[in-house]
Amino acid sequence: MAKTSLTFRVEHHVLPLVISPNQPGLALSFNWLRNGLVDVTNQLIGIWTGAHTGSVRLTVDVREHPPRVYPPAGEWEEIVETSFTSPNGSIVFNWDPQYPQLDLPGPGSYRMRVHARGRDRASRHSGVTSLEDAEEILIIVWSAPARPDDVIRATDAVGARLRTPAPDVSEHGTHYADGLDWVCVRDGLYRLGDEEFGPASVTVRPGVINGSVAFKIEVTLGSHGRRPPPEQDVDDWDDVIEFSLHVEYAVVYEWDGTRRTDLGNLCQHGPGEYRFRLHARKRDAVMEHLLHSWPAPLTDDTILKATTGGLEITHG
Repeated sequence: MAKTSLTFRVEHHVLPLVISPNQPGLALSFNWLRNGLVDVTNQLIGIWTGAHTGSVRLTVDVREHPPRVYPPAGEWEEIVETSFTSPNGSIVFNWDPQYPQLDLPGPGSYRMRVHARGRDRASRHSGVTSLEDAEEILIIVWSAPARPDDVIRATDAVGARLRTPAPDVSEHGTHYADGLDWVCVRDGLYRLGDEEFGPASVTVRPGVINGSVAFKIEVTLGSHGRRPPPEQDVDDWDDVIEFSLHVEYAVVYEWDGTRRTDLGNLCQHGPGEYRFRLHARKRDAVMEHLLHSWPAPLTDDTILKATTGGLEITHG
């Protein structure tokens, strides 16, 4: 019926398609545990991309009837079918007029098969994913009664992580240990804090001029409300500093801003006031940093340990 190919810019890993643009209260709230690729609310379709921010090559193929032949499954790393209902017979790309509106055969129930490849490659970018490294998404849509999701192919690492349930959240809170990452240091600096430069960030002087810091985060989770901080265990660290920030979405930037490491897990309770505890030590010629995070009112910085004095932070 109609086939559209375009380059779409995503943010925060989500490619949103609006299926009920006239309904009030639109909100980006998805459950990626269902299949690791696509989720449908009453108003939105969300596709999880490997790229946090940047380009995605997107093709949408709208058909009146179920396709007789699909692209070979082996050509794609993730394939999921899901159902949605369109009240007005159209799909809009993220309310953005620069992208074309997709016309469907009419109001009613539809089936969509979402294909993805290159998400792992795109996820390795800590900054904006370029068009050269962009992942590819193919969506085939046709009229069909609603039925449960069907995971046809699930082979990439991005989907595997999304399908893994989160750690148990108890009334007293628990710790979530993220994987080890490497943060690049230039001219003795890196920046930690909100996604945009500004007062909700700190400049960290880790004690090395140029190189990398082995970076790990541990987050205090809880079912609701504020949570106590992790127990202080500073014996195995050389320098430890606590500080507060009001952040929307946490990242680590190289000083020049050209590269960043996504630390969205630091803000498990959503935008707000957080306390951070930054640990530093040097072991076998490797600089290691550990960052704790928990919701807490803004308070003054506190130096918990200063063996070398090489760890410094500056706000803003």
